[in-house]
Amino acid sequence: EKRQTDLGQSELKAKRAQALEVVKNRAPRVEGAAWNPLRELKDVVMQKEAKGEEGVLRRMVKLFDHERSMLLSLPMFKAIISDQLGALDDAKMEYVDYIFQALDDDGDGIVAYQDFEKAVLGEPGKVTEILL
Repeated sequence: EKRQTDLGQSELKAKRAQALEVVKNRAPRVEGAAWNPLRELKDVVMQKEAKGEEGVLRRMVKLFDHERSMLLSLPMFKAIISDQLGALDDAKMEYVDYIFQALDDDGDGIVAYQDFEKAVLGEPGKVTEILL
């Protein structure tokens, strides 16, 4: 029984490490690479901005930020991802959980908008595309 628990912990650690790699932009963009919802969200934002829309990511967050705090909880994070990328299967939704945990540096269950923006778009004001 302990061995089974150890295996579960190892799998959990591996998934968290993979999510952290995605957040830090180390996941390769090749066939069979890990699904990267942050990269897909960036693609949506860039497409809308190319059509002349401004503040796309901020508006995505405000749609679900009823308190206007610009602080993302896990349910809000999932709602934004699902709203923009469509319905996600259980495996992808679980992966979104791990990505949120990787973004939540202090483990308080909240990600500041600025950290979310940086993870999706890169450094604000810079033309770099860190998720490509």
